[in-house]
Amino acid sequence: MSMMLRNLDILSYFRFRQVNRRARVLSTALWEYGLVAKHGLEGLRGLLRAKLAHNFTIMDLYRPLITFSCEFCSAFGGFLFLLTATRCCFACIQTSSKMRVLCTSAFAKFAGISVGRLRRLLRLKLRTVPGLYSLMDTPARI
Repeated sequence: MSMMLRNLDILSYFRFRQVNRRARVLSTALWEYGLVAKHGLEGLRGLLRAKLAHNFTIMDLYRPLITFSCEFCSAFGGFLFLLTATRCCFACIQTSSKMRVLCTSAFAKFAGISVGRLRRLLRLKLRTVPGLYSLMDTPARI
């Protein structure tokens, strides 16, 4: 049962937890879930709020939680890049081309197709979480 739970996406995992009391006990007993719920709650909450939870498993969050270094430069990785559930440092978030994000309209312009057609083709939606995101004195709004 624990093998099956480790391979469920996060959204299915939480739906399973709501089935009955036994399901909640089984899912709570999973070691990786306990650590993610205790130490990675903000990452879990971010994935749920951005509607990305169906793309990741508990194990996908557990792995970066138990590592120390940035996946790109091996410096201390104090952040979780939600689109890939990757541990990274702030410098890589700012400068790495692997972590660059484009809005749909900009990508459609580069691809030479309309925004509507691109949305129909991809059927991908990312719900952004409003807020101020910066480590500087002057916050940058995203």
